[in-house]
Amino acid sequence: MNGILIYATDEYTREMIKEALINHLPLIITEDRAQCLDVLRQKTGITKAFIAASSEEGDADRELFEQITALKPELKVIAVGDHDTEDMAAEAVRHGAAGYIIIPAEPNAILTLAR
Repeated sequence: MNGILIYATDEYTREMIKEALINHLPLIITEDRAQCLDVLRQKTGITKAFIAASSEEGDADRELFEQITALKPELKVIAVGDHDTEDMAAEAVRHGAAGYIIIPAEPNAILTLAR
């Protein structure tokens, strides 16, 4: 079964993505980097991941994108940001992310990226 991984440290972002996708696709929701990477190491059916950037964790977020790419190069990563982290989300696309979305976003926009 294909699934979507969601990683965001803040509850608002996690819930926004979850609410947009919960009735459409299987989800695995993670709240910290270690958990995110553990899930990727253990689960084989994950096809996409929504990874949130944080303005406080800029360098760590870039490192996480690199770790995910090294671990699962075939995984389609969607960078998630807000207006303060839009530059980081765009940078993630330059480094291989399949796309990015700025939160808050319409549920249909999130679902379109997930599909």
